[in-house]
Amino acid sequence: MVRTDDEYKSANEPKDDASTRGTFFGRQRFWKRCKQEDEEEDEEPARLTPMPTCLMKWWIPLLLALILLAAGCFLASIWRMPLEPFSWGSINPFWPPSWPFNYHWPSKDAMALCATIAGAGFAFSAWQQRSHDNAVRDDDKLNRERAADRVRAEREEQRSLEETRRLEQIERDEYWKRREHIFQLLGSKNPGLRLGAVALLAELADSAAHSSFLNKTEKQQLQRHIIDTLCLQIRHEGLEQKEEGNRDEHREIQKSIIDTLLRRINKHANTDQQADWSQSTIRITSSHIHTTVKIDAITTDATLDFSETHFHKTFTIENSSIKYVRWQSAKFHQQLLVGDNTNTVQIQIDNIPQNSRYTLFNNTCFTSNSGLILFAVLPKQATQSKTLMRNCSFFQKTCLCPPNCPCRRNSSSERCQCLARNHCKCSTKCVNAEVSIWDIRLANDASRNKVNVIFDNCRFDKFSIKLSHAHTSTTIYQSYFSHGLFIELEDNIEENTKIAYPDHPTKLLSIELCAFILPITEPCISLKVLTRETISIPVDFLNNSILTPYTYDQSIQDIFFDSYPNSVIPGGKIPLVCKRDTENPELLYFEHTLSTDDHEICSPWTTGRMQSTLQD
Repeated sequence: MVRTDDEYKSANEPKDDASTRGTFFGRQRFWKRCKQEDEEEDEEPARLTPMPTCLMKWWIPLLLALILLAAGCFLASIWRMPLEPFSWGSINPFWPPSWPFNYHWPSKDAMALCATIAGAGFAFSAWQQRSHDNAVRDDDKLNRERAADRVRAEREEQRSLEETRRLEQIERDEYWKRREHIFQLLGSKNPGLRLGAVALLAELADSAAHSSFLNKTEKQQLQRHIIDTLCLQIRHEGLEQKEEGNRDEHREIQKSIIDTLLRRINKHANTDQQADWSQSTIRITSSHIHTTVKIDAITTDATLDFSETHFHKTFTIENSSIKYVRWQSAKFHQQLLVGDNTNTVQIQIDNIPQNSRYTLFNNTCFTSNSGLILFAVLPKQATQSKTLMRNCSFFQKTCLCPPNCPCRRNSSSERCQCLARNHCKCSTKCVNAEVSIWDIRLANDASRNKVNVIFDNCRFDKFSIKLSHAHTSTTIYQSYFSHGLFIELEDNIEENTKIAYPDHPTKLLSIELCAFILPITEPCISLKVLTRETISIPVDFLNNSILTPYTYDQSIQDIFFDSYPNSVIPGGKIPLVCKRDTENPELLYFEHTLSTDDHEICSPWTTGRMQSTLQD
């Protein structure tokens, strides 16, 4: 039992005299005891244990005292008295006279001792009841303290939540106040204030992106609003209003905004202090850009939308990888330069810009969602243009390679390695997407606004050309076709066929030093003539060849190599000859130089317009 009196000696008080600390062993015992006492202090102090409820009656101490008194008197009455002769069968436990004891009246001292024992039992029982009351009070006090702690914790949590909400609201209000202030600066006629507002808006985006008081949705909404505001300001500065500054000042503001956007969409250059816009859509649409635009060393998953935007200065992309670029109806008044001789540019598009004075794609890897990259010349082409594509590859975004293709086996990610290596070694050729050229303008428009397209050392899956005249110059030089070349010639009802296709056109479709990769299931070159009148075919085939498959699967090799002549080396180029039919000038005859009676890599074929296709 635990004592209930107030005298209590702390366990932290030293039990040994301080002099014992002077010896080595004394000091060891002293520090050991101190360590034990510190550990005991860390533990929860001992608490009284409540008694059973049945022992908490007022008469329990009296009953205990009477029992102790009776037991003491009985022992005193038989103390030092010999036992009477007895048998165990004659003893009745409930009848004391049958017990084998000799009784005598206890002495005065014995009765005093019995009374003392009874009093001690009474006091002990009373002390136990008091201890029980103390334990109950301690439990009640502890429960009250715990309840009070819970209430305080809940109040503190509620207070902290309210404080957080208050700070969030303050910061949110501060963001919107700063935004409104920046908007006022952007609407100023002072170009210096507008330039400063661009920097403040970028700073606001950076601070909001790393705020601990704004949730994810609020951050996204604010970032989207800032991006749209910057893009709108680019459009506004493109108007070059004289009352808001001279041309150089407008250009400086545009350049600052474009640099701000490019820094934050770049995944590799983005830091923890800047906002991350690498997943966003940048809509610079229907604008006039009067400053040079150079995208250099940018890797991003953002979408750049330049639809219907006029670029009055040079537009350059170098050493970059851009997820998606939209430039439908965009007009480049100067030059569009993509790529260089050193680093590959990877870019996802759906069409080639057609409104450009001069376009150069050098060492560029194109990807397309649809697997079709379109070069469409607009009916109202305003100016003459030239497009040069050198060392370019055209990819499908989705890899179509079989599972055993090296690009999949050696890949550490789900991305096809053909995109990284810029070549493919399997039969499906996911590295090559279809490329199509459409020019269905009127011949008069085409003669005034001439288009020159050159492909040099490029790779295609399927290349299709659809023309309504022979005034566009298209040259394909030293390139590779995986699934053939398809040409369709037609004319417009509104004009004379001879105007669209003169007998001696100055501009030709020229296919020179190209290779057509076998095997394919149909002739690798197909020509359709759909004009109303007979025309002179404006196509020249010069020094082309057939490329035997040395990089395909072994099963494909076994099928096709068995029929090859012994002189054919896998991977070698076999000259492909084009002959014009003397009787029908609208027919072309193709054959390779290794054709024999016994071995044929591919059978000779004739393509062009049959006489039955002519309209009456």
